Amino acid sequence: MPSLNKRLKAAIFFVVSGGFVLFLVSTLIVQRRQSLEHLVKVGQKRCAPDAPCREFSYGIYVMNIAAGELKLGIQESPYQDREALEAHLSLRPFKFLRAISSDGIGVDGVSFFNKENLLPYLFEQTTPYAMRKGKTGKTIEYHHGERWMLRKAKKEDIEEDTRDPVSLIVWLMSRDYENEDLFKSTLNINRKIYTVVGKVGERRSLVKDGIETRLMKLKLKILGRDAGYRLRSQLPVEVYLLQRGEVYVPILFDIKMGWLHITAALS
Repeated sequence: MPSLNKRLKAAIFFVVSGGFVLFLVSTLIVQRRQSLEHLVKVGQKRCAPDAPCREFSYGIYVMNIAAGELKLGIQESPYQDREALEAHLSLRPFKFLRAISSDGIGVDGVSFFNKENLLPYLFEQTTPYAMRKGKTGKTIEYHHGERWMLRKAKKEDIEEDTRDPVSLIVWLMSRDYENEDLFKSTLNINRKIYTVVGKVGERRSLVKDGIETRLMKLKLKILGRDAGYRLRSQLPVEVYLLQRGEVYVPILFDIKMGWLHITAALS
């Protein structure tokens, strides 16, 4: 009969081995979910090429560990008697992380913007807790004709191409990447202003059942500047977009912040 010490060692070995195998399997599953081949199939299944696609869901991964989900919805919605588009972006951690807080944690952003140039009229950022309590979120009202925005009842100057994070994503989905290689916009996050510059890094043609689909790889840089317009930070982002009709659906966002690697993959 084996001694207690030997049985304990054997139990530890099986636990460690089982944990390693589980980690390896989960890593392989995550890597497959982020592979371009898989994401192209997901995009083709989720969005028909001849019909508007307005609902998107993404899995968020930090260092290849599933961390949360992001959802984007786009619809036509009037704003102050003007025809406009409304886009809602929600970010939530996975359920086992949400259980930490009985009120729930996450971020929501809603943008109303012009249907033609996709410049925003209004952006509101809030949280699940604030919405349940009936509290208003942080709002920014844009006046691009006069080139100012209203934030906390104060006017602030803006660039003519200033967009909030939600309308910027929709703007990226609507570019003509066949006929342009470089593009630029200004990104406003609360009181901070960033310059977003990008280029088309790669174009691919995918053929399935005799139908050609275009896949674009964008290489972006989000540049932070101080009051004197001196560069203070830069964040590289790669985005893969699958053409579906007149829009390009983001299937993968890839962000590297030093040693930290974050991805958002279409699910």
